[in-house]
Amino acid sequence: GELGLDLDDLKPAVRQVLSEVKELENQGFQFEGAEASLELLMQKGMNGARTRFFELIGFRVIDEKREKGEQPLSEATIMVRGPEGQVEHTAAQGNGPVNALDNALRKALTKFYPEIDEIRLLDYKVRVLG
Repeated sequence: GELGLDLDDLKPAVRQVLSEVKELENQGFQFEGAEASLELLMQKGMNGARTRFFELIGFRVIDEKREKGEQPLSEATIMVRGPEGQVEHTAAQGNGPVNALDNALRKALTKFYPEIDEIRLLDYKVRVLG
C-alpha cells in the first residue's frame, strides 16, 4: 500500500482488535469518545503486546456521605508494582471516586515516572452500572 504496509499482514491484527472491542463492549465498555483506550487496543493488536510500565496489584475506593450540605468525600487506596519490581502503596482523596483514583495513581506512579506531574486528566465520563 501507499504507506508501505502489507494489508494481508494487517487483516489478522484488525480482526483481533475488532473481536476484542466487541467483547469489551459486551461487558459494558464504551469506546465512543475514548480514543486513547481504542489506540492502546490497536497498538496491542498490531505489535502483539504492549509495554507494561507498571502492574496494578489492587485498589479500593471509599465514598463517604457527609452531613447535609457538606461535600461527599471519596478516598482511594492503590497498590502498584513499578518497572523494577518495587511496590508503591498510596492513598488520596478526591471529588468523586474517579478523581480520588486519579490522585492516588498519580501519587504512586510519580515515584517511578516524575514527568507524570506535568500530565492532567482533563476530561472523562463516568457511567454508573446497576
